[in-house]
Amino acid sequence: MSAPLRIAVLIGSTRKGSNGSGIAHWVSSGLTMTAASRTKGPGIEVVPVDLSTTTYTLGPVVEDIVPQAIKDPKQYINPAITNWSHFISSCAGFVVVSPQYNWGYPGELKNAFDHLFNEWVGKPVAIVTYGARGGNKAGEQLRQVMGGGMDMKLVEQRVEIKLPRDFIAGSNRVSSTASVALHGTEEDKDAWLQEYQKPLEEAMEALIAAVAAPKPEA
Repeated sequence: MSAPLRIAVLIGSTRKGSNGSGIAHWVSSGLTMTAASRTKGPGIEVVPVDLSTTTYTLGPVVEDIVPQAIKDPKQYINPAITNWSHFISSCAGFVVVSPQYNWGYPGELKNAFDHLFNEWVGKPVAIVTYGARGGNKAGEQLRQVMGGGMDMKLVEQRVEIKLPRDFIAGSNRVSSTASVALHGTEEDKDAWLQEYQKPLEEAMEALIAAVAAPKPEA
């Protein structure tokens, strides 16, 4: 039996008390359920990645060597970047979950991209954004950077989540246990996310299909 294909769900927000981890959990649950519904093909391993953890706290890009010129992870000076390189290389695809800040996406997420280059190239990626209007401006920037600058394979289906007012200016936050499996149950405190379940399912189906597609021979 072949090893499962790893898909990382990158949590773009590093703010304390943000909606990012809850939305990422909801996305991960949808990705897991979509993968489980497949009748054939390799298995899928879903790995949420919190960029605020010490494991992947990379900081600004200050190295002298341009990442595009690095072919061997041993060339990275910072051990944290070497570890990040190994992890990203181990992934077959990605979901980027990002808030929108002033019409853009977080600098920490940009740094996570810019420390590497070759590790990203050619890999499928789906984008999930959220904000007062769904985060479409941040999504466009992410598509430009990842699809153009990093030559990744973009999933066309967009998932743009409009946060209720109290989830932005009030005390409500998406639960850390938010799950598509809870929709319609008494335990579901994030039922409003159900509006975005179909776009999520379509995006995750497209991502898994891209990840599992046969790779062209070199």
